[in-house]
Amino acid sequence: ASYFLQLSNYEGLPHTVLEAMSFGLVAIVSNVGGNTDIITNNLNGYIYNFQKNNNIFDDLAIFIENIISKDQENLEISNKALASIKENFTLKKTINKYIEELSVNE
Repeated sequence: ASYFLQLSNYEGLPHTVLEAMSFGLVAIVSNVGGNTDIITNNLNGYIYNFQKNNNIFDDLAIFIENIISKDQENLEISNKALASIKENFTLKKTINKYIEELSVNE
């Protein structure tokens, strides 16, 4: 696979997106919660903005087709996604963030 779709209507911290990014997959996510905390549109993934209309599936299909046609851009996005994971989601940083959050809430 080269792409990972996470088109949910709610996310906290989407570990599946992080895992996909760590394998170099290009993430295509919905514009909700945690997805938009880790994905910057057109930088380290793609964000699909759901809008209420009658053609949502047609719009989504066109959105995905446009992404798939961008080979060179997707390679760059894949590389930036990997760099983002290595920079922001190491085990040490994740543990330190949890400790920081727990300390604040004591």
